[in-house]
Amino acid sequence: MRLRTALPAVMGALLLTLAMPTSANAAIGTFTYRVPGVALPRIILDPPNNECIDIPEADDPSEEAPVNTPRNLTNRQAVVYADPGCEGDFFHLRPGGSGTNALKFRSVVFIAPQ
Repeated sequence: MRLRTALPAVMGALLLTLAMPTSANAAIGTFTYRVPGVALPRIILDPPNNECIDIPEADDPSEEAPVNTPRNLTNRQAVVYADPGCEGDFFHLRPGGSGTNALKFRSVVFIAPQ
């Protein structure tokens, strides 16, 4: 009788463990930035770790102005770059850190701890 009640509990716990997201693959939280001429900030939710993200509104330097005012509300350090492809000048934003409208960028990467 005990096996009959224990087995569903063990299986349920196993399924919950497998279904829970891991923080190893993504930063947890939001990263916001401002697009010139747009009233509301843009949001990146739970961005992937160690992958360069080109900002869609600013990924073509010949046609679009860079975005600005980053706010890193994730649990990872963010590095914003002046150019697409996470190249050029860069600035580090700690978790909870932010920049002003003078900090202009075109790409970002979230650094997972080693």
